[in-house]
Amino acid sequence: PIVEEAEQLKVPQRVLKDMISQTIFAASNDENRPILNGIKVIAQGHQLELIAIDGFRLAIRREEFEEELVDLSFIVPAKAMKEVAGILDPTDNPVKIYPSHNHILFDTGSVKLVSRLLQGDYMDYHKVVPNEVMSKILLKTKDMYQAIDRASLVINVDQRRFPFTLKSENQNTLSISSKTDIGAVHEEIAIELQGENIDADYNPKYFIDVLQNVPIEDISLEFSGTFGPCLIKPLEGNQFLYLVLPLRR
Repeated sequence: PIVEEAEQLKVPQRVLKDMISQTIFAASNDENRPILNGIKVIAQGHQLELIAIDGFRLAIRREEFEEELVDLSFIVPAKAMKEVAGILDPTDNPVKIYPSHNHILFDTGSVKLVSRLLQGDYMDYHKVVPNEVMSKILLKTKDMYQAIDRASLVINVDQRRFPFTLKSENQNTLSISSKTDIGAVHEEIAIELQGENIDADYNPKYFIDVLQNVPIEDISLEFSGTFGPCLIKPLEGNQFLYLVLPLRR
């Protein structure tokens, strides 16, 4: 297909490569909701935003630039975005992006990749992000990742009826536990809890996908209640936002 090289975005290759890897895992594989098989890209003002959502979790990655960007919005299939990440170098060399009505061109200077765009109404993710925060937990990304990784050793990937449990034992201790037919695991990590205690179940894969891609050492978990979603955020700024829904007991 011929893509008109008119309006374009130009961003460092390493930045787009990181943004894709930090969102693509949350894109849906459900063919009944094809629009969610894509990653939504929004350029507005000085900010570039990538969004992926599958109905159980949400990933948002933002990057601010000194130069003002062309205002654009489009949805690229996640499979194509994976290929785009593969042609990008971890350098500041730019990738030029040319979206048209039905297709998009990514040009690194040495490689050009063309993909179709997805058409339709993307889920309004603003409606699923709660405004009220009843509990906030500050912790080390590595500590939580390692604890959940160990807890998931006794959970079969297909057995979502065996989740792991997050429970605040006190203001300074968070327990991460799982119990299945294979065995039981109980881990405790140091935290700082602000607000009400937490006791909720989650799919471990959803947390592992986030935690192994979060680029900072310290994060916060925010809860709007036991049955509300968990928001994973940086301590400062809005570089990323992840949302994971709990599992019903």
